[in-house]
Order: sequence, then C-alpha cells, then structure tokens
Amino acid sequence: MKNENDYQKLLALRDKINNKSATFEEQKEYVRMLTNEGKLTEEQYQMFAQKDKLQNDVLNAALTIGGIILLAWLVGKFINK
Repeated sequence: MKNENDYQKLLALRDKINNKSATFEEQKEYVRMLTNEGKLTEEQYQMFAQKDKLQNDVLNAALTIGGIILLAWLVGKFINK
C-alpha cells in the first residue's frame, strides 16, 4: 500500500466483505489492490474476477493476506505514537 488512504480503503472493503455487504465489484477491487501489491498473482485475480470455481478460495486467501497487511499497518501506527 502506498499511503494511509490505501490502507483505509483496504480496511473498509475488508469490513464490507466480512459483513457480507460488499458488491462483487467491491470484492474485485479488494482482490485487485492485493494483486497490485504483489500479494496475489494476476492468475489468481483472473480466476476470482471470472467467477471461477475457486473464487471463494481466492477471496478467502485475499481476506487472510489483507488482514495480515492491515495488522502490520495498525501495529506500526501504534508503535509510532
């Protein structure tokens, strides 16, 4: 993630996904953000975006990876205070 806004967006999208209120486009945006960061491959993104049979596996992996990234970001913010 490049800046605070990216982390905030990732967090907001993750919360919507976890609450089952995210649209498919929001889910794709979340997975795309992680793909752009090199955390998921383009192939994984394409499987997800095309509603491949492994779509739920890719989304679950993305939620886990995003959670780790967000946890590291929050810990860093806490330490810097």
